Amino acid sequence: MVPRKLFVMQVTLLLGLLALLGLPAQSPDSINSSEENDTPELWFVELTNAPQADGTSAESLRQEKANFRNAARQAGVSYTERYAYDQLWNGFSVWIRPSELGKMSRVAGVMALYPVFSTAVPDAADPIEADLATALAMTGADIAQNTLGLTGAGVKVAVMDTGVDYHHADLGGCFGPGCRVVTGWDFVGDAFNAD
Repeated sequence: MVPRKLFVMQVTLLLGLLALLGLPAQSPDSINSSEENDTPELWFVELTNAPQADGTSAESLRQEKANFRNAARQAGVSYTERYAYDQLWNGFSVWIRPSELGKMSRVAGVMALYPVFSTAVPDAADPIEADLATALAMTGADIAQNTLGLTGAGVKVAVMDTGVDYHHADLGGCFGPGCRVVTGWDFVGDAFNAD
C-alpha cells in the first residue's frame, strides 16, 4: 500500500507536469460540446473516489467503474476505453471525439478530464565531464603553483563536514597513523541530538 503522502506527491507531480506543459485539468463545467478540431482525442477521465493506494477497496473501484460505464452508455457518450487505473490514480484513459467531451464531463462520477499528449523521449545527453584544463585557474591553484612555487608536497588536507565513514574502502578502511584518514575530531560528541 502506498502511503497517502507519496500518493499526493505523485498526483501533484502529474498535475504539475500537465500545468508545466500548459495542459490544465478541465473541470466538467469548462468543457462544451463545440470544441475546435485541434482538441485532442485522447483523454484521462478522473473519477471521484480515491485510488487503492489511498484506501479505497478494489471492489469499490470496480463498482465505481461499472457505474461510470453504465451512466456513460445511458447518456449516449461514444468513447473507447484504452486503460483503467486503480492503484495510484482512479480513472480511465479514453479515445473520444471532441464533440463528445461535453457529454462525458457530465457523466455521474466524473471529477475531471485531462488531455493526453504523446511526448518523444529526448536523446540521452552526453555525460558532463569535468573540464580539468580550466580547473587550476578556477581554483587559483595555478597561482599557488606558478607564482608562489607551491607543490603541495607535505601538505595535509583538512575536511570539515558532517562526518567521514573511514570504514569505507576508498578511505582506507581504518583511522589513525598509517591510514588514509590519519586524524579527526568529533566536535559534537555522541550525545548530539539534531532535533
